[in-house]
Amino acid sequence: MPDTNDGFIQIACGRPENDILMALAGAKLGGTELSVILCVIRKTWGWKKKEDWISLSQFETDTKRSRQTVVNAINQLVKKTILVKKTIPGVKTTYRFNKIFSSWSNSLVKKTVLVQKTSITSKENCTSLVKKTVPTKETITKETIQKKRLPKENDIDLINVEKIQTDYGVPKSFVLSKWDDVINYCHGNGKKYIDFNRVLRKFVKEDAIKIRKEQGGKSKITFISEDKL
Repeated sequence: MPDTNDGFIQIACGRPENDILMALAGAKLGGTELSVILCVIRKTWGWKKKEDWISLSQFETDTKRSRQTVVNAINQLVKKTILVKKTIPGVKTTYRFNKIFSSWSNSLVKKTVLVQKTSITSKENCTSLVKKTVPTKETITKETIQKKRLPKENDIDLINVEKIQTDYGVPKSFVLSKWDDVINYCHGNGKKYIDFNRVLRKFVKEDAIKIRKEQGGKSKITFISEDKL
C-alpha cells in the first residue's frame, strides 16, 4: 500500500503554471520518454533532491525497457530540454527534471486568447471576437522590470538563452541549470536585481571559467555528447 511517509512527492497543483502533471500530459512525449522522466522525478524530488545519479541499469529496471530504448529516450528528453543531464567523465552522470515549462523546446513561445470587444457605430452595437496577444519577451519592455526584485522561474522567458549559450560555448541545458542557481541564490540570500540577464551571464561565465581550468585551460569547454551514453 502506498505510504505518504515513504518518499512521498507532490507534483500537481491547481494553478496551470505550476501543474507538472498537466505540463507533462501536454508535452507530446513518447511512452518511454514519459517513463524515464517520471523515474527521474521519483528518484530526485521524491527524496528531496534537486538532482541525482541514476545508472542506465536503474532506468532499465524501473522502466522495464531495454538499454538502447532508454538511451534513445534520454537523448530526446535532453534535446527537448525537459531533462538536464550532467556527465563527469569516467565518474558518473546525474539527471535533473527541468521544472521551467516555458523553456521546453516543444512549448509555445507566444500564446493568444480570444476576448470580446464591443465597438459602437452610429447604426448599432457590434460585438466581435478579436485576438489579444499575451506579453512575451518581444513585447515586454524595460519599464515593466525597472524595480529591483527577486527572480521568478518564468523570467527566463525575458532572457536570450541562445546568445548566452553561444557567447560562452556551453549547451542550453547548462545555461538553464545556472538559472536555477540564480533563483536559489537570490531567494536564499534575499538578493534583488533589475537585470537578471546580466546576473545569469555572470553565473554562466564564472562556472564556465572554472570548468575550463579543470580541463587544463582549454579555450573551449568539452561536454560529453548525449549520444555517447
